[in-house]
Amino acid sequence: MAQALPGMIHTDWDILRNSMLFLAIYMSLISGFPEWLPEQQRVLNQWKRLLETHFEQFCFTPMDTPVVERMSTLLSKGDDSEIYTLGRWADLAQDHRVNPSENDVKNPASDLHKKPLTPERQLGLRFDLTIPLARYVVQHRGVLVFPYRRYHIAPVWRGERPQEGRFRQFYQCDIDVVGQDTLPSAYDGDTIFIMHRALESLDIQSFLGPVCWHINHRHVLTSWADYAGISDVTGALRVIDKWEKIGIESVLTSLKELKASPESLDILSSWAHDTSSASDQINRLKSLDWPAAFHDALQHLDQTAQHLGMRGMNAEHIRFSPLLARGLTYYSGITFEAKLPQHGDLGSICAGGRYDHLANMLSSKKAFPGVGASIGLSRLFARFIEHHAPVSPSGDVLICVQDAQHLGASIQLGDTLRDLGVRTEVFLGMSSLKNQLNYANRKGFPLVVLANAQEWENQCVQIKNMSSGQQNLVPISNLPVAVMEHLAKINQHPDGNPNQIQP
Repeated sequence: MAQALPGMIHTDWDILRNSMLFLAIYMSLISGFPEWLPEQQRVLNQWKRLLETHFEQFCFTPMDTPVVERMSTLLSKGDDSEIYTLGRWADLAQDHRVNPSENDVKNPASDLHKKPLTPERQLGLRFDLTIPLARYVVQHRGVLVFPYRRYHIAPVWRGERPQEGRFRQFYQCDIDVVGQDTLPSAYDGDTIFIMHRALESLDIQSFLGPVCWHINHRHVLTSWADYAGISDVTGALRVIDKWEKIGIESVLTSLKELKASPESLDILSSWAHDTSSASDQINRLKSLDWPAAFHDALQHLDQTAQHLGMRGMNAEHIRFSPLLARGLTYYSGITFEAKLPQHGDLGSICAGGRYDHLANMLSSKKAFPGVGASIGLSRLFARFIEHHAPVSPSGDVLICVQDAQHLGASIQLGDTLRDLGVRTEVFLGMSSLKNQLNYANRKGFPLVVLANAQEWENQCVQIKNMSSGQQNLVPISNLPVAVMEHLAKINQHPDGNPNQIQP
């Protein structure tokens, strides 16, 4: 046990120890709420910017919504055990008081806050970006242009047990196309392609391997359940959805308890073990004498696979997965997910599907069918930084200041470079040149500009390449051109690799 410091009485030591314990607890990261170091955060921000640019090339428009929604809205598709609830503003929201008084905010114990929090009055943090989209579309249907194409990159909160790659607060990156009354099926394949290209823009394949897309259709599984004679279709699909976690044999055992016929279990087992191409699997299933909805689903899956192949996607990375049963409360048609075969434990990194009845859960009398997909950005990024240390310099140029007399001139040089788009920092504190160069190294500046008194007098400065150590003396008037030339040589990723921030 630690001993008290000399001259410190026992009570004082207990106070100090308890204070240190409190500080350690207070300063520790709350489980499930990630935060990144500066060089990591820069890369994550760059990922978001690249994704925004990519989606806007396909004419998606940005959308944002409040982080809170009414619990009645969230519960239309969510599980109340996973929703973080908020009570302080519930009465204000119910009373439609846009500008609450200062007293209302500071006095949560007032009568205003003593009313029972019913689901109609209670608020909760959004657990995904799809429920807010449905509410947004219904609310603004009179002014939106359909098909409405939107992207939304934002944090969500989910009350689940944190584990590797799964957080309580995490970023999702969604795109959706929402129609009014109808939405052509061609949007389904288009959505998969757009998300595939989005993942390519992040260059994750260079570090985490290829992306494989798995596609299915809800009517494939519901037709199977009908053939199996199962009355609890939703229960059966929930069991099937777990097959990769618990194994196909455990799934078959559970389905026997739901009275699935032996013939249907044989079919399901063969599906689980089939590793042939998507086209071969789909063609074999066409021989089954099942309802028209089943064969329509197969035709749509075949068309989707052909659509993706026509646009250059590798057929080996497009898999028909008839046991894919995700999004049971959302999806009514095609479903899909992307995985990294070299990181099977990570699960899906992108998923989505067709939904025809989402807005109906919000009491909308009009149909707003849609198709959407979501990248689990935080999960993907967490795995990325496990396998790759992001190269993310704080800037392009650090201007060292060796004496206060030339501080003003150094600041002006920094402004000149920034006007040209060069990320520049001027070292404003008075410290030794050695310390300033060490600072530049730790923050990853590729170039340093420095000058002693004689060089300033001659209107010249040195440009130092921090990687090679080479220095070049240039006239101040030629500094902008020289800096741009040096940065062009340093930049080894002209294609804009997001994992190394470029000027």
